[in-house]
Amino acid sequence: MPHLFISPYAKLLAVEFWKENMPTDDIKRILHINFSISLIYQWVKLFENTGCVVRNPDEYEPRGTNFKIPDNIQDKLREYLEENPTAYLDELQEWLYEQHEILVCISTIDNTL
Repeated sequence: MPHLFISPYAKLLAVEFWKENMPTDDIKRILHINFSISLIYQWVKLFENTGCVVRNPDEYEPRGTNFKIPDNIQDKLREYLEENPTAYLDELQEWLYEQHEILVCISTIDNTL
């Protein structure tokens, strides 16, 4: 199921309805939201532990890959770019793979430079 924004108020209502033993399908229908049973378990557990249905964003686990081009390769990449100042990002991506067997997204290269 894709990650869609569900308002904290809807989460709180879902938890309250769940605690009143309302069936999950009824909760979804009343609130006009779709969620998995495991998600409501998470909201209930969080509510019981903290009194809130949302976590502190500082405690979120990072999503996606968090790949960083190694520092020594970054230096070589900058040297390559000095020698080839008109190189496009996709060419840099290809060079990284061919020369150093590093496969990264173009956005990673762009963010690194």
